[in-house]
Amino acid sequence: MKILEASRNAPPLLSVPEFARALHLTDRTIYSWIKAGRIQIVRLARNVRIPAGELAKFQTEGCTR
Repeated sequence: MKILEASRNAPPLLSVPEFARALHLTDRTIYSWIKAGRIQIVRLARNVRIPAGELAKFQTEGCTR
């Protein structure tokens, strides 16, 4: 039960294509930023997800971070 409660309170996670579309960038750009450490990610098995808070940071601070 605790796992279900934690997942309800967890912030939404975006896939790389969703994140890229929101910023009008390519997936390749997002992957390079992940590799450079500019974007924090969450790994779920072999999948990469990006917390929605990262999108908010890029939208307010711009892409020159």
